[in-house]
Amino acid sequence: AGRRPLGSRAPRGRVQSRGRWQLPVCTTELHSAPSRPLAQQGAWSKMSAVDWKTYVALSDVGATVTSLAATEQWLVIGTSTGGLRCYTLGFAPTSSSADAMPDASARFALLTQRQLKRRGPVEQLAAVPREGLLLVRSGGALTVHSLPSLDPVAVIAAAGARAFDVDACDDTVRVVVAFAEEVRTYALTQPVSQLSAWPLDPGVRALALSWSDGLVCVATTAGEYELRAASGGGKLIDLPGIGGGSAGSG
Repeated sequence: AGRRPLGSRAPRGRVQSRGRWQLPVCTTELHSAPSRPLAQQGAWSKMSAVDWKTYVALSDVGATVTSLAATEQWLVIGTSTGGLRCYTLGFAPTSSSADAMPDASARFALLTQRQLKRRGPVEQLAAVPREGLLLVRSGGALTVHSLPSLDPVAVIAAAGARAFDVDACDDTVRVVVAFAEEVRTYALTQPVSQLSAWPLDPGVRALALSWSDGLVCVATTAGEYELRAASGGGKLIDLPGIGGGSAGSG
């Protein structure tokens, strides 16, 4: 029998948004920056810094924010002490003037929180709202949690994960993970299954990676990047002629 996808399809709820977002990292305050009504500001392309108003939306974190992930329903933050917090998002008017269009200020309400066993910083978060899942990288471990409960549901890597990215275009969510000497792809099934492994050149270490439009791009300590195509099964395939380049070559 085939493996079942990890997680469950999340409800397709939608939060009504009246503004754009400015979500800084490494601070205990998150800010929303709603724009003026279009009738007052003209086209989006003509906006400048004076068109933005900033409001403190969240200031009770209690630790430095080191990572975050946002969906239409939730905002999840990771902290420097290994904490996870999930907030629901709402908007409240900031002006009661009858002759002016009120702005909307974001308000976050704490829904759930969890302390990871590793108390180091949460270095990277990625939400998969379609499945109600959250991927968390901290101290080299890459784990999967449910949203919004933050309960742990699976371990992709117990140690050694340096970076990751998610491809949620197909029915089964796939994850690419950079380790010190190789890059691996996984399927978020029950249980999590490894799909492919791609060794790096001797002495080369992966620094960061991205998975987009079927291509995996890996930045390395050699100051170069490498590209591989990811097939439907998650296998990494060489791309002759365009398989790599230097960081300065564009």
